[in-house]
Amino acid sequence: MSIIYDALKKVEKSGAAGFTLEENPEEAVKKKHRAYLIYILVACAGIFIANISFKLFIDKASRNNLKPQEIVKLGVNKAQEQNLPAQIPKEEPPKKEDAPLAPVVLNGIFFSSDEGYALINNQIVKVGDTIEGATVKRIAMDEVELELNGSIIKLTTN
Repeated sequence: MSIIYDALKKVEKSGAAGFTLEENPEEAVKKKHRAYLIYILVACAGIFIANISFKLFIDKASRNNLKPQEIVKLGVNKAQEQNLPAQIPKEEPPKKEDAPLAPVVLNGIFFSSDEGYALINNQIVKVGDTIEGATVKRIAMDEVELELNGSIIKLTTN
């Protein structure tokens, strides 16, 4: 055994072919664990830096009262970042106009033990549901009443 050991010592001293004789295998395990620890620390530092920069980006956007769509534009066009107005005017919601009821077809009426249902435009509705902007007010054996903008519309079976 000592002949092999002596030969390995000679190879280790000469550094030939990258052979080394580890005297303590626990040291190799410690080195491996240190490498993993360094990788984990670098990954955590990257996540931390990304989080901080993201927060700064969102804070700047919220100071300028930007909407989510405008935040996306801000990320795409960083050249415009310096020229943002102090306040972006808010869009007004579209006004509701008395639009006519979209075509509705009463396909059928059926009742369960406690409630009536209607099949309108191939959708099952019950009293209180809304379809095409109209609210179902009453379901009878041969007709359904819908309310749209305060007026009653009656649908009858054929």
